[in-house]
Amino acid sequence: MTLAETEIVSFNIRLSRGKLVITPDRIQEFYNQIALNFENDYVLDGIEGYVRTVNSAQADDVGAAIGRARARRTVG
Repeated sequence: MTLAETEIVSFNIRLSRGKLVITPDRIQEFYNQIALNFENDYVLDGIEGYVRTVNSAQADDVGAAIGRARARRTVG
């Protein structure tokens, strides 16, 4: 790695200048899991909790998707 490189990706997390972001591919996998497991609170809570430890803005988006998924329980 040279001094010009300002970010690295490790374990599906992009690290750059004090900022952590889950990679787009991994975050999409989480959205897919939310859609498949919308009735399983343990899975949903685990996904949101993990994402929140990495990036709160991404966790807010994931949390909103989880809220919509949970709402599907009563509709469908």
